[in-house]
Amino acid sequence: MPFSKVLNAVMFIDHSIRSESSRKAADIANHLGISERQVFNYIKAMKSEGAPIAYCRKRNKYWYTEPGNFHFGFLKRSS
Repeated sequence: MPFSKVLNAVMFIDHSIRSESSRKAADIANHLGISERQVFNYIKAMKSEGAPIAYCRKRNKYWYTEPGNFHFGFLKRSS
């Protein structure tokens, strides 16, 4: 899978969580054109990188347990 597709998926999941419009994994998967399993894998990877993601079965949505957003990218070091 191209890195740009992975990046877009993670950005969409992060945006959905932050905007409180988070949906079930099936809805996210349908929107992104990927499998539910892949959504779970992305969320698991985000958690392993420190994202405090929780899921409420009653409301069927994900949320961050702490304020913030998922961020990654290239950071240039000063010499």
